[in-house]
Amino acid sequence: MARIVILLLLTAGLISWYVVRSEAQVFQPISKLDDFLSRVLSSGSKEVDQISTQLQTSDAANTKQEVPPTPTLKPQATGQQLAPISTPIPMETKIIVRPTAKPSAPTFPYISNNDVLTALNQYRSDHRVHQLVEQHNLCEYAEKRVADLIAFGGLDHHQGFTNDFTNGERPSQLENYPGRTIGENLAYQNCKNMTTGESFIASSAPALIEWCFDSSTAGHREAQLNTKFNNACIRNQKGYFVVIFGD
Repeated sequence: MARIVILLLLTAGLISWYVVRSEAQVFQPISKLDDFLSRVLSSGSKEVDQISTQLQTSDAANTKQEVPPTPTLKPQATGQQLAPISTPIPMETKIIVRPTAKPSAPTFPYISNNDVLTALNQYRSDHRVHQLVEQHNLCEYAEKRVADLIAFGGLDHHQGFTNDFTNGERPSQLENYPGRTIGENLAYQNCKNMTTGESFIASSAPALIEWCFDSSTAGHREAQLNTKFNNACIRNQKGYFVVIFGD
């Protein structure tokens, strides 16, 4: 724009200069002036067009076209909520094996050791056989044999008694016993009468002596009435009865 202003001022100055000169010279310079002005204006027009083009280019460069942001798709909310997918966790399966409960021991009517000895002596008396006396060594061994039966879980058919006298040696409980002959009777309180074949629970000492032992065909009756025996001792526990005889 400054250049255009300068050109216009120069043009005005030249016109003033030519007018001041004589009238005879006015027409020719004015024709030259027209040519000069035409050139100046043409040159000015080109420069104006260049300046205008530069301005438009500058505006275009300075004015950046805003690019709209790329739309982001957002998940649409629905009426249903999806349950989260859970990763299955392996579970350790433990198998608990409960031990089979052992059947409780049956409850029997109480029978004391002294009651059995009394019933045994009464039985012998009824058969005209002398009385038996309790002896402490025999009692110690009777206690040992009751423990054997409980550990065994039943009557052992005198196997423990036989083992205790292997090689002619006595068990420690009978080392000081003065007699030479030892005998044994075993019974379970839930016994069987070998005469009638009836099983029953002995509820008293006489029933044990007269029904369980007396009806036996395995030598129990003979041991109860043996005239060589002078001593005896009875021990019982959990329904098992042991009678030890000694001469």
